[in-house]
Amino acid sequence: MNKKIVYLIYTLIFVVIYILQLLNVYNFKNILLIITAALFIIAVLSSGLLTSGDRMRANLNTSKNENRFATTNLFLLLAIPPAIVLLLSYLTLPF
Repeated sequence: MNKKIVYLIYTLIFVVIYILQLLNVYNFKNILLIITAALFIIAVLSSGLLTSGDRMRANLNTSKNENRFATTNLFLLLAIPPAIVLLLSYLTLPF
């Protein structure tokens, strides 16, 4: 399956969640907050920003460095749809 199609389906899930919130079916703000925070935390941890010696070791091993940034970009891409829906939820929904 194409990566763009999978990402589109993933994004559509959060669009459906937003529509359900607009229809007052269920308030997903807490779930969206947990998902968004978890994905951003995983992205920061996988980037190696919190470890001191990784920058020096990354210069010696470029493939490991590229893999780390690819993982970081993946989790940041995954965090964008729930973050946008969460922001829209807080801006447009009264509850």
